[in-house]
Amino acid sequence: MIEAEIALDAAFRAGGLTADELEGLINTITQSLGRLRYVHLSTHLKTPEILSPDQIARYNSLRGYDG
Repeated sequence: MIEAEIALDAAFRAGGLTADELEGLINTITQSLGRLRYVHLSTHLKTPEILSPDQIARYNSLRGYDG
């Protein structure tokens, strides 16, 4: 994702960027963000298999999820 953002910045600096090129660069960034978000959130689904109930309660408390 960082490389895609760098490429987008470079394309703007270089000039001559077309709408189609812009769309392609943005789509690359968006896909990377989607993959990153999936990995992050799918890891939360694995939490009950990895942590004990006490650890989960502590994590939730530290994150402010306990109200």
